[in-house]
Amino acid sequence: MRNRFKFFLLLFSGFLDYVGIGLVFPLFAALFFDRSSLLLAPETSDLVRGIWMGVLIALTPLVQFFVSPILGSLSESSILGVACRKARGDADLFGKSYDASRRERICAERLEEQALSSPRRGQ
Repeated sequence: MRNRFKFFLLLFSGFLDYVGIGLVFPLFAALFFDRSSLLLAPETSDLVRGIWMGVLIALTPLVQFFVSPILGSLSESSILGVACRKARGDADLFGKSYDASRRERICAERLEEQALSSPRRGQ
């Protein structure tokens, strides 16, 4: 049952990704091929407009390829990652083997402590 949920979650993630692509790319066409749009000069030919649109569409996966590792490392250094790693480190340090639900509780408690102790913006 758990593997089925993970598989569904993976498919849903892919679905959301393709829905996002399906929503953005038609907007590119409207921006590039509309002569009143100030993105390109009005006298630019349709061929050049199509080439620029193709370049932008091709750059999307290329930029994802190079930026994904950077964003992944940043997400690992976020508050959530630090709190959970600290909880795992505490469990390993004292030689106690906590189950997963105990670790999750420790992570949630640490996040709550950090949220309560940090100053709020705008106050």
